[in-house]
Amino acid sequence: MENKVIFNKKLFFTKMKKISVIIHCLNEEKNISDCINSAKLLTDEIILVDMESTDKTVEIAKKLQVPVFNFPKSNYVEPAREFGINKAKTDWVLILDADERITKELADEIKELLTLNSSLSTYYRVPRKNIFGKTQWLRHGGWWPDYQIRLINTKHFINWPKRIHSTPQIKGDFGYLKNPLVHYFHGDLSNMVKKTIIFEDIESDLLLEAKRSTGTGIFFRKYLAELYRRLIKNLGFLDGPFGIIEVIYQAFSKTITYLFLYEKQNKKTCLPAGRVALYNPYLDTLGGGEKYILSIMDVFADLGYEIDIFWDKDLRREIKERFSLRSIDRSKFLPNIFKNDSSPIKTLRTLQTFDFFFYVTDGSYFFSGAKKNFVYAMIPDKKLYSRSLINKLKLINYQFITHSVFTQKWLSKFGIKSEVIMPYLDNKLINQRINFEKKEKIILSVGRFFSHLHSKRQDLIIKTFKELKNKSKEFSNYKLILAGGLMKEDQKYFDSLKKLADNDSSIIFKPNIELSELYKLYGLSTYYWHFAGLGVDEEKNPEQVEHFGITPLEAMASGCLTFCYSAGGPKELINDGENGFLFTDIDELIDKIIKVDSDKSLKEKVINKGKQFVKKNFSYEMFRTQVIKLFRVRPSTKD
Repeated sequence: MENKVIFNKKLFFTKMKKISVIIHCLNEEKNISDCINSAKLLTDEIILVDMESTDKTVEIAKKLQVPVFNFPKSNYVEPAREFGINKAKTDWVLILDADERITKELADEIKELLTLNSSLSTYYRVPRKNIFGKTQWLRHGGWWPDYQIRLINTKHFINWPKRIHSTPQIKGDFGYLKNPLVHYFHGDLSNMVKKTIIFEDIESDLLLEAKRSTGTGIFFRKYLAELYRRLIKNLGFLDGPFGIIEVIYQAFSKTITYLFLYEKQNKKTCLPAGRVALYNPYLDTLGGGEKYILSIMDVFADLGYEIDIFWDKDLRREIKERFSLRSIDRSKFLPNIFKNDSSPIKTLRTLQTFDFFFYVTDGSYFFSGAKKNFVYAMIPDKKLYSRSLINKLKLINYQFITHSVFTQKWLSKFGIKSEVIMPYLDNKLINQRINFEKKEKIILSVGRFFSHLHSKRQDLIIKTFKELKNKSKEFSNYKLILAGGLMKEDQKYFDSLKKLADNDSSIIFKPNIELSELYKLYGLSTYYWHFAGLGVDEEKNPEQVEHFGITPLEAMASGCLTFCYSAGGPKELINDGENGFLFTDIDELIDKIIKVDSDKSLKEKVINKGKQFVKKNFSYEMFRTQVIKLFRVRPSTKD
């Protein structure tokens, strides 16, 4: 039975110390409203720390007038909790999970506590009433009273160690509260198992760091010990079927931790699925083509392959800053045998040690002894694909791949058969919820700043933007933001663009922008422009138009109304007036965007269809499936 606390209202209104409730969440639209309303039983000072939710969590919180702070997504909550505590302006905080509720009895007890004149402890352990599947209170099996450190004096708070299930560091002594938080947990077996895989993988990392031992005997011992502790010693069976289900689940989770640990400790003895090598002579440009070929390496790494990249400088840091890739830290950089006067025989022998070799061609080719060899044709430029007799001999055991149907068509005209694997978009973009309230009067264009090959034509974009503002009052307050990579050799072109902008404060340059900032810009922008290929005869110079168009797709995923020059890859991706817009010259673009801006129903239709198109066709899962199928990749023996 819960303890009743008599609350002295007069004392509360005059002397109660101020308190905030910190709620952290990720995709908690089903829980967040009830959670916030329960927090209001204690205080109106509520802080929501959102870890990149893609559902309606943030929208619901704002309707309830709760301030929301964004925090990077994480598989565990401790960093978000510390962040929330540091945001609080009150002397006391109560930490609350989205699936927990504050009862009136607990709120009254805390209010009474914070009005006392006697000395308080610096933090308090709060009992937690765990309700399985919102159905049954688990009183046994070690689930009660389940004390948690939740009420904290911020003046004595030090930090919350960035480890899963860690204990906050707080100066001083602790006390206990009598009334519990209510915790609605589990009840959905599929989600329980998913959480186990995430949490126990992290737990196993801590055990690995602590050099804990494991083995088949330990697997059984851990399972049976947990089963005995919860089911027999702590009488878990008295909670009936739900109690027994939870006992079995906890024993399973404990065992999974040690299975993960075993796998990690024996990683060196588990043979990799194979070795994969990459040589890309353009690697340090870190453009769209580089992201694409590295994404293929990512899939191989996920499947247990060893990845070796021939490049004299370790570019892992630069790659991580530019691209959202999963496995780049596991890649190794080897001396560049293709640029260090290596003999053809040495190159042939070196590549013999690899199961797969990928090469981004610059027009030169190599004899390779790898089991399977692939040329990535990034650019539809005939000069790169000479069909001389010596090249035919070198390429006898190679296959060609490319990233777009447009490039594939031109390769066919050059006499080269190729396979297409289209790139994917970051799940953060695909799964994000579009917040139209955050959209600003921004026209965005993203692409590397360079004037050769398939230049993004930022020069024409600047001129068109100025012309649009002169023709339409509706766009007079718009900003143009040009973002993209910038290399030293392209500084002169970049300077010419700034000169063309002529100190216009509405034209903003973002060279070498970080990925997180770029994603924010997508979310803030209303329109997106892509001019690559404008003014080029596509039939004569296909290499100078856009080969695919990944940034227009990223814009579509972010709810931007996307306008692309009608050539190359974008012409195949965009259905004019359906998921985006195409134009053939500047006058058509200006006329079209002015008309579109005044048509609310058309804008909503195009944004929704664009989002659906991207989600259906450009997920990582689809990309991964295509890679496995085309390259006939076998998984690692440890998988």
